[in-house]
Amino acid sequence: MTSKLLQELKGAYAEFIASLFFVFFGAGSVCGALSATSDQGPVEPINYAVAFGFSISILAFAIGDVSGGHINPAVTLALAVTKNITPSRAVLYVFFQMLGGLSGGALLYGAVGKDNYTSGIALAPDTKPAGGFALEFMGTLLLIFVVFNVAVWSGKPLENDIGGSTVSALAPIPIGWAVLVAHLTLGPFTGCGINPMRGTGRGEARPLDQQTSASPLRLTVRVRAPTPGQSSAPSRSRAPSGGTRTARTFGSGSPAPSSRRSSARSSTSRSTAL
Repeated sequence: MTSKLLQELKGAYAEFIASLFFVFFGAGSVCGALSATSDQGPVEPINYAVAFGFSISILAFAIGDVSGGHINPAVTLALAVTKNITPSRAVLYVFFQMLGGLSGGALLYGAVGKDNYTSGIALAPDTKPAGGFALEFMGTLLLIFVVFNVAVWSGKPLENDIGGSTVSALAPIPIGWAVLVAHLTLGPFTGCGINPMRGTGRGEARPLDQQTSASPLRLTVRVRAPTPGQSSAPSRSRAPSGGTRTARTFGSGSPAPSSRRSSARSSTSRSTAL
């Protein structure tokens, strides 16, 4: 193996660990919030939004110097499209992020059990698919826009004429806030699935007999909506178009569970993802 490949594998492994933690504790906050209310609700968005936002910040700080702290396939793809990371690194990252999400969901399911495990990612009864798609698009756009402007663009101070070393080093903080804001806004409508890794991981970790007939639709809104969002954000920021530096990329962002003022487990809209 070449040193380049070893470096990329090291970064991919860091993404796997962070993705596992993110899904376990982020999704776990939903299960915990429901358990604390004895499934009677209401579960306010703040109950889980803070957990998702803070998780992204601390995990991005933890692995940022190793992988760039993406923790989100949408972020990785956006950076690959703008040539901030190599295609090989992007493929490895996405694969290990998805694997980490699945592992985190499986561990959470095993820890809390069938009766306490829930996703929170689903369309609310009064939210149409088109509306859900638009919400997920805007949430992803916000996240990627922040990532590029506080992490990628500010990471090259000599090229962009700003104090980028400080701004970029603190990037996980505003990125985590962006995730928190997205969850507060999108949570009651879609569950905020702006991170394909989180939604897929938590859904596929469930036994097949718990899947629902609406799963394909939910997967479409949750996985496809972030795609145009992650592609559009770089064009609206001052991000650089070249380079392969990843030490200060700090992209993450991820979704949070939905929380209408009704019991999450007694409503189809609050059933486990996928």
